[in-house]
Amino acid sequence: MNKLFVYFFAFSIVVISSNATTYYVSSSTGNDNNPGTMAQPWQTLNKVNTGAFVPGDNILFKRNDIWNGELR
Repeated sequence: MNKLFVYFFAFSIVVISSNATTYYVSSSTGNDNNPGTMAQPWQTLNKVNTGAFVPGDNILFKRNDIWNGELR
């Protein structure tokens, strides 16, 4: 029974991580009309706050950029 649990757990992690998306945000080079990719990041916290994310998604903020406001 333990082997079955381990296989199920491993499979679940693979399925969850395969649906994960990474979003990028840059206050200096982004635009909220962009798709949030590395090449075309979002710009504001408001765009992040209004996003619909799923468990496993990543939101990466550009180092040394500055944002004003609140992240919810």
